[in-house]
Amino acid sequence: MILGGFLDKHLSLRCMVTLACFNLILGYFVTAFCLNVHFLLVGLTCGIVGGCSIGLTFNCIGLNAAQWFPTHSATASAISTLGIALGPLVFSPIQTFLINPNNLLANLSQHNGAEVYFGQEEVISRVPSSYIIVAIILAIFSICGISMLYDHQKESLLDELSMSETMSEPLMPKEPAEDLPSESSVDTRCDTLIIISSKTFWLLSTWAFFVNQYPLFMMMNFKTYGETFMHDDSALTYIGSTSSISGALGRVFFGFLLDRTSFKFTSFWLALSQVISMLLIGLSLFHQLMFVYAVLVHVAVANLNGAVIVIQNMTWRVFGETNKGLSVGLVNIAYSCSVVTCGIVGAQVIQFWSWAGVFLTFSVSPILAFLTVLFTDTREDIKGPM
Repeated sequence: MILGGFLDKHLSLRCMVTLACFNLILGYFVTAFCLNVHFLLVGLTCGIVGGCSIGLTFNCIGLNAAQWFPTHSATASAISTLGIALGPLVFSPIQTFLINPNNLLANLSQHNGAEVYFGQEEVISRVPSSYIIVAIILAIFSICGISMLYDHQKESLLDELSMSETMSEPLMPKEPAEDLPSESSVDTRCDTLIIISSKTFWLLSTWAFFVNQYPLFMMMNFKTYGETFMHDDSALTYIGSTSSISGALGRVFFGFLLDRTSFKFTSFWLALSQVISMLLIGLSLFHQLMFVYAVLVHVAVANLNGAVIVIQNMTWRVFGETNKGLSVGLVNIAYSCSVVTCGIVGAQVIQFWSWAGVFLTFSVSPILAFLTVLFTDTREDIKGPM
């Protein structure tokens, strides 16, 4: 994400996305041949290369869309990145069909000296070919998407030139929009050292860390936890894939809420929905009913997607136009820290504690996130980027 922020100043949007897509697709192809070699190679090709590819464009597409609609930046950013949220709706069923078409149940067994959840040979043997097929699908989607991308600044200049030729009038420089920061103020506010030494930067980073804890933990473990009371892998897959619809709605809802209200108000509803969801699981209240569990997973996905839109747009509004990609990338380091915490620490805690205890512990994180907001000065009374 930080590299993407630096490159945002030197490369066009289409060039960045092309580079990221090429690396991601190449990583998937190479992973198919590394699966039978060593796990570290898989971590390199699929984890590091894939993660860097996604990080390059994680912020730039949404921020580019926000520039087109500065007074409705969060809503525009949410709508333009709906594909990220809706991805599992397409790829989760495809992956399940490719790898586990017979809906075999997860069974903890030994494979090549390691414990695996799906130890059936017919499942394991399908994994390499599934990477190649998914890479081909990604390549097709990428070509379609890249062909429709436009850089905001360049496109605006082309529009002005076209209009000038049509009207037979000389091209005159436009006055800066009132809701965009002036160049002098941006230069002062957006210096990298000023960003990382700002109290607001650290408060926004702290908020991003805590507000993502529960949604990420649920996303990583909803199948593993669901298997303890639901013995149907296909049902859990459909719950996960359809939750992408809630993720898309969460992006638009919380983006619209941020545009119309304030950071504090939006953060309050994010925190409240998370606390209620975790208490239902931690206190064992109705969550083992399939419908209720599906709703809780959907709420977590909506929260995760909503938090992404909120943190992107609040960082842009606080630190301005110049170095927007860099400032958002720096704040999103907290998001990466949340992933590490949930993936490593959460997995270790589960071995020694009950699921209910873990969820009750995570219920503290959205409360801490909201308390952080109370001390964050974001000038939220000003609409649009500041």
